[in-house]
Amino acid sequence: MQAQDSTFLNQTLRGNIMRKIFKIIFYLHLLVISLLIISLTIYNLISTSQNPNFHPMKWYPPLLTSTLCAGVFGFTWQWITLKNPKIAIKATFWLSPFLTCAMAVMLVYIETPISLTFGVIALISSLIQSLYGCWINHRLEYADKILSTSIVDFPIKTMRIAFSSILIGIFYCFFLMFGIGGARAIENKKKVRLGLAWVQACVCAYYVAYAENPQSTHFDSTIPMRLEQLHRSQV
Repeated sequence: MQAQDSTFLNQTLRGNIMRKIFKIIFYLHLLVISLLIISLTIYNLISTSQNPNFHPMKWYPPLLTSTLCAGVFGFTWQWITLKNPKIAIKATFWLSPFLTCAMAVMLVYIETPISLTFGVIALISSLIQSLYGCWINHRLEYADKILSTSIVDFPIKTMRIAFSSILIGIFYCFFLMFGIGGARAIENKKKVRLGLAWVQACVCAYYVAYAENPQSTHFDSTIPMRLEQLHRSQV
């Protein structure tokens, strides 16, 4: 009995230590990427006049405009889903293949080896999405009933969370675009882009690992607490 208690205490202690380590790493990567983006932005502002290969007025407006359009579309889609869930569901499954195919055509049109590779992948993905849409077409009515029932009388706090999430995403994309512009301005840009992608991959890997085994003792209580708050807001 004492041996079992000792083993349980050791596992609990080990789990707490691992949770603290992962929590520190999670917040540390946010701090690192913020400092990296700020430093790249400052470097970009200082070296713009000395770097003929980077033109901020040609780089930032298209990216920032596309980010803003994505935010507007996000708010519009929330409104469409709220007003007519049936149209929102059908549009999701039928527009996705066309948009993916359009991206594939654009990538193929660039005519570089990398763009051709990703263009073919996007084209295959659009075909798979089309086949999947045909396969689950008879289930869309049931999905419409579930979605319509879930949004009949939802709390105001849920809407605030949805809209605040979109706003945070917009501002984060703006923030990230400035850092990517700074990476584009320096000569050794491949390593910097890899660094920006690495920290984002760490976040994605964290969520994927949690989704695979939420009960693991290696995770802290950040995600469960957030999920619990979302569930409480819907009650």
